[in-house]
Amino acid sequence: MEMNQKELTSEILDSMCDGIISINKTGEIVYANDAACAILELQAKNIVNESLLSIFLDREDNKNDQISQLFIDVVQNKAKIKKQLVSYFPQKGKERKIEITLSKNISDVDSEPSGLLCLCPMSPKGNRM
Repeated sequence: MEMNQKELTSEILDSMCDGIISINKTGEIVYANDAACAILELQAKNIVNESLLSIFLDREDNKNDQISQLFIDVVQNKAKIKKQLVSYFPQKGKERKIEITLSKNISDVDSEPSGLLCLCPMSPKGNRM
């Protein structure tokens, strides 16, 4: 059975140990691979098609303000790509340090970004074996 391009891409991304999250230009999460869900202690069914704001940024405790600032810096053109080690506070569980690389999805130099791509390695470089 032959796979189409979308299925093949999804299978490759799901087999990665690093987390990948794709966000469209309206701020909706359109894809999250299994590794991203494990790293962030979330389930894909609970975040795909949801607003980035509602998942990470719109929390009463403001504990994920480092992540918020990272997204703001990239969205407001302060950086086209930014990599940062941040404190992450899952809804349930303890604080963890995660490395996030965030970049705009740009297919052409003159075009508007189609969204954001977020990469979360399985563990920060200092903790890899």
